[in-house]
Amino acid sequence: MVYHPSGIFSWDRVFKPSIMQRVLTFLGLKIDAIVIFVNYLQFAVTILLLLPYLPLAWLTRFVLGDPAVQKLNRVFGWVWLACFGVYRRRWRHPELDRDEPCLFMAEHFNLIDIPLYATTWYGDTRALSAREYKRVPMYGWVIATAGTLFIERRDRTQAIADLHALRDRMQNTGINGLVVPTGTRALDAQLPPFKRGVFYSAVELKKPIVPLYLIGLEHLVVGKYHCKPGRVDVVYGEPIRPEEHPGAFESVDALQALVHERMATEGRMLRLRRDELIAGRLAPVRT
Repeated sequence: MVYHPSGIFSWDRVFKPSIMQRVLTFLGLKIDAIVIFVNYLQFAVTILLLLPYLPLAWLTRFVLGDPAVQKLNRVFGWVWLACFGVYRRRWRHPELDRDEPCLFMAEHFNLIDIPLYATTWYGDTRALSAREYKRVPMYGWVIATAGTLFIERRDRTQAIADLHALRDRMQNTGINGLVVPTGTRALDAQLPPFKRGVFYSAVELKKPIVPLYLIGLEHLVVGKYHCKPGRVDVVYGEPIRPEEHPGAFESVDALQALVHERMATEGRMLRLRRDELIAGRLAPVRT
C-alpha cells in the first residue's frame, strides 16, 4: 500500500533541519539531560515568538470564528516545531476522503504531538484534550482559543459528559473530532490498551474512524515534555467505515477491539517498512 504525500507546506522546504539535527547531535543530544536543558531554552524562544499570538487568536475567533483560528493555529504549530528542530511530512491513505466528517483516533507520545496534528489535520477539527493541559501557561491558552474540548479524566461522570459534548458537536455541526483512545501517552512504539469511553461515542456517531500515526516520534521523545530534533511522518491511515464493519459499530467491545487491532497492525507495518511505504530523507536521532 502506498501512502500519498499531502499538503503544500513542510518545514524541510523552508530551513534545513538536518543541519540543526547534526549540530545538536554533535553537541551531545544523545544524552537526555542535555536534551532537557536545551529544550527549556527552545521553549523560552517559542514563548517569546508567540507572545503576540494569543491576543491575535482571540480577536480572530471573535471576528471570524473557530475555523479561522484553526488556520492561525497552524502558524503556532510551525513555529513550535521549528524551534525544537522537528519537521514533518503528512501522508494519507488513498481511501481517505478529506471532505468526509470523521473521528480521528491518534497516537500520543508527548506534548509535541499537538503541533504535529495541528499542522496536518483536515478541515474543521475539534480535539479532545485532558483538562489539566488547559492550565498550562501559553500552551493551554492557545489550544483553548481553537475550540478544543477538554475532558476531566479524574472524574468519570464529568468525563462521560465531556465525551457527550464532543459527540453532540460532531453530530450538530459536521466537524471532525480528534481523540486519543489510549487516554494517556505511550512510552514506546507499542500501542497501549484503549479506554472504553470514547467508543461509546463512536458507536453512537456511526462516522468513519481514521487512525493517526506519528512514525518516528518514538525515537525522538525524552519523557513527557522533551524532544530531540528529527523527522516525523504523520500518517492518516486506512479509514474504518461503518458500512464495512456494521457489526463492530453496534458493539463497544467489538469496535474497541477492531480499532486497536487495526492501529497496532498498521502502525507496526509503517514503522518496519517506513522508507518503503513513506519515503524518507533523514533517519531520526536514536538513543
